Amino acid sequence: MVIPETVTAIPDYAFYGCNRLNTVTVSGSVTSIGKYAFSGCSLLRNLIFEDGLGKLDIGYEAFYEDRITSIYLGRFLSSIPCNKYRIQEVIVGNLIEEIPASYFESCFALKSLKLGSGIKTIKENAFHRCNIKEVVIPPSVETIGEFAFSEGFYLDTIIIGPNVKTIGQSAFDRCRASSVYITAQTPPVAPDNTFDDFNDKLYLQGQNTVEAYKNATSCWNRFSSYVMIEPTEMKYEGEIKFDGKIGDTFQLKATLLPQNVTLPQLFWRSTNPRIATVDVNGKVTLHADLSEVRSTAAAVDGASNSCKIIVESLYANGPVLEIDILNESADVEQVISDEITSEIDYNFPIEVYNLNGYRIGNTLENLAPGIYIIRQGNFVKKIAIK
Repeated sequence: MVIPETVTAIPDYAFYGCNRLNTVTVSGSVTSIGKYAFSGCSLLRNLIFEDGLGKLDIGYEAFYEDRITSIYLGRFLSSIPCNKYRIQEVIVGNLIEEIPASYFESCFALKSLKLGSGIKTIKENAFHRCNIKEVVIPPSVETIGEFAFSEGFYLDTIIIGPNVKTIGQSAFDRCRASSVYITAQTPPVAPDNTFDDFNDKLYLQGQNTVEAYKNATSCWNRFSSYVMIEPTEMKYEGEIKFDGKIGDTFQLKATLLPQNVTLPQLFWRSTNPRIATVDVNGKVTLHADLSEVRSTAAAVDGASNSCKIIVESLYANGPVLEIDILNESADVEQVISDEITSEIDYNFPIEVYNLNGYRIGNTLENLAPGIYIIRQGNFVKKIAIK
């Protein structure tokens, strides 16, 4: 069942005892769900709260006695809307900026977690005593609170993005992970008890970063460190021209090259959610008529009438795609920061790749006209040969 965009509130007892519901999708327009609204829906397993701006208030026992196992959180909810002991899968959408303290604490059945690209802070005890097998901390996250993932006895793989600056004490204590990956070029502030087992392999981005972590005065110098395979390019494979009205959707797709890159995960975000939102898998939903937005220079609900979908990886200064959905030619631009490109020194060895990510040599001599990727250590540059 889908609650449409025209609905803003679900009243008390609205679907009480309805035994035909397996999946409920709540649109981003809904601001409140009344008490006992879905209580006693014994076959209800999947809850989807679509991306939306603002908080959604959940009434008393709105999902009482339901057996929900999978939740998509497109925005912040006033409370977990079900029996936490049964939740097996959680997907957090791209508009949520914080996981509150103890929000998913003791969700013992939780095994699968996917975090969106908007999260900046994961508060203390947020996933304490959950049985997640793998956690991927998005590139937006800057702070991981104390005990955030502690006592996650089944947590085997920990992947942390490039912008994490602080990790609280015991954040991953009693998590017996076999591998830890982190792309932050400066070791985050983290006490010695952040991790429980320092026999894990620590994978880092670039040999210079390995040295920085070895010289760190905190927990990082206790690991054995290894260097990751980095991307040379991000390839866009989705639509190239966009049109549609409110509620229309379209799927975008991108991949990192080469294919054996260590961390292939991608993160999607919209620069203007009032025009379009994008979920964790690259599915875009329109919240405005694109032809109307293009025809006027006026703002949409007080926001700019520009809108780009940004795709980025977990790598520090890695390739980024910008997809302008309001440009009728649908420009897809690969962005490489000036900070990186300025560091190529052609007096030293380089590697040359084509746009498909295949290494074709170590010199610019005798290259046919075209676009190429130049790599030197951690630094990457796109050049044109005429």
